Amino acid sequence: MKIVIVGAGKVGSILCQDLSREGHSVTLIEKKESLLESMLEKHEILGVRGNGSYYDVQIEAGVDSADMFIAATPHDKTNIISAVIAKRIGAKYTMARVRTPEHAVHMGFVKDSLGIDSMINPDLDAAKEISRLIRYPSALSVQPFAGNRVNLVELAVTKESILNKQSLIDFRKRYNHLLVCIVVRDNQTIIPRGETVLMEDDHIFLTGKPQELGLLYRHMGTLARIRSLLIIGGGRICTYVLDLLKEWGINIKVIEQDKTIAFQLAESYPDVTVIHGDGTDQNLLNAENIHRYDCVLTLTGIDEENILLSLFAQSCGVLRLITKVNRTNLLQILREAINQQSIITPAGITADYIVHLARAISNSEGSKVEALYRMQNSDAQALQFFVEQKCLLIGKPLKALKIRKNTIISAIVRNQQVLVPTGNDALMAGDHVVVITLEENIFDLDEIVQQ
Repeated sequence: MKIVIVGAGKVGSILCQDLSREGHSVTLIEKKESLLESMLEKHEILGVRGNGSYYDVQIEAGVDSADMFIAATPHDKTNIISAVIAKRIGAKYTMARVRTPEHAVHMGFVKDSLGIDSMINPDLDAAKEISRLIRYPSALSVQPFAGNRVNLVELAVTKESILNKQSLIDFRKRYNHLLVCIVVRDNQTIIPRGETVLMEDDHIFLTGKPQELGLLYRHMGTLARIRSLLIIGGGRICTYVLDLLKEWGINIKVIEQDKTIAFQLAESYPDVTVIHGDGTDQNLLNAENIHRYDCVLTLTGIDEENILLSLFAQSCGVLRLITKVNRTNLLQILREAINQQSIITPAGITADYIVHLARAISNSEGSKVEALYRMQNSDAQALQFFVEQKCLLIGKPLKALKIRKNTIISAIVRNQQVLVPTGNDALMAGDHVVVITLEENIFDLDEIVQQ
């Protein structure tokens, strides 16, 4: 596809890298000459120097024939104006990044009124990811599907885990409503079968009912539910998190260094304890009993502070850590330092969403794929299909189908209800189906069976 990106900031730079690697023709519009030249040296992209909200600049960049236009500068108004102009010029799909709460609250209205196809908010996306990780407290990552009705949860198999050396046949007998869809072992991705035996250091991706996941957590001796949360840093992501968690019954405390922000939070969220103080002060953290919290979420504006705070919380025995990091080059070091914990990169989350969308648009031409996702931390991809009346698989038990190697049906959504399939289940017209596969070039649900 032909994709035009405006802005080489945190989101734009990741998109230039990921989308060009996937074979798309990418053109970057950037005002700063030095930044534009740096991006052109790093990636196989084209570049135009200028303001992305100017008509002449967009014409020079070929926006009139673009399949996708993404405005990702640090300025909301520039992004909105750029996307509106791009749509009028002829871009097929337009997207604008917004961050200020004033714009974010009314994103749907602004989007529909101005004809922008999609508006994205990295801070809100990060907050939603954090809420999923709090909902599934033992998960390393959570990937939502089918309008958030299906979640694929990543867990680590430790030496002491009850999952270590357990076959998936035995696992399914014990947990009827959970399905292990992916096993990552020694950096190799496996679509498992019943005879697959889980081993130490495996990372598994499973889906199923939240109640049964809670049962698994308890059997594993890990947190089944977050009851207390300490947030260090009261910025925009914090406010979005507080909004998402307000009905969850969690005891929440926020430490914020800025006096004005601290008082605004205390006024806006009376059920939350807000402390005005330096969240990096270990004496303050000890005085606030950091060791008693189920989860510590570090959201300061400085990566190094967040990393050190998480390390300190880990040393205090806190079981669940969620760390915000903006610079992706720190991720590998952080994952090794903070064992089996979750790391949030707002720009990376938003870029992943956009890349997923680009894949879905690209694959939709001549395809019946509703949505396409590339699974994080594995080589697998997830395809979402709508089951039409003419589908050849309807009415046949799944165990009777000769499903292709390295492919599994992980979930069926029927009448808004999620089914974790067994061999005795059969597809029905109107179902939405999530398929996990290592295979390429699957464009129709009928193609998951061997010909």
